[in-house]
This record gives sequence, C-alpha cells and structure tokens, in this order.
Amino acid sequence: MCIPEFLSVYETERLTMELNNYNIDIGNIVINQILMNEDDGCKMCSARKNMQQKYICQIEYLFEDFCLTKLPLLYEEVRGVSNLSEFSKFLVKS
Repeated sequence: MCIPEFLSVYETERLTMELNNYNIDIGNIVINQILMNEDDGCKMCSARKNMQQKYICQIEYLFEDFCLTKLPLLYEEVRGVSNLSEFSKFLVKS
C-alpha cells in the first residue's frame, strides 16, 4: 500500500525490489488517500490533487505489470468493525 507522494512511491519501489530478491511475488499495489472529489474552488485541494495525479501516473508507469487499486481519501480514520466493513467495499469494487 502506498500513497501518491514522493517518499511513499520511492519506498514502495524499493520494497518491491527487495521482496523480489527474496522471490516473494507481489501482484497488487493499493494506492490510498487519493483526493477524488471534484474541485470546489479550494486552491490547496486543487494543488494537492494535481500533485497526487503526477505520482499516480508515476506509479502506473513503474508498476504497469501490477494490479493497482485506488482508494479515496476518507473524512475519518477507519476504525471499528462497521467502518472497516464499509472500507473493504472499496477494495472489492476497485
């Protein structure tokens, strides 16, 4: 799992190479905390969304042979059984 930011992409790339060295197969990567809302005029949100899109494109290029699952940034932390159950729906339908 990674988030669309420089350090996370770098660490995910490094981790996949290290796991590959140990013959551990990875077929899926989850991209989490993506701003998916439409632009509401918030300059910071728009800038963040543009920055994330740059890293999402980089992830798609670096991991083109992987199944990529994109998850949205949520308003709340996922805690508890009911919230986890709701969150899991994103993983299944993505």
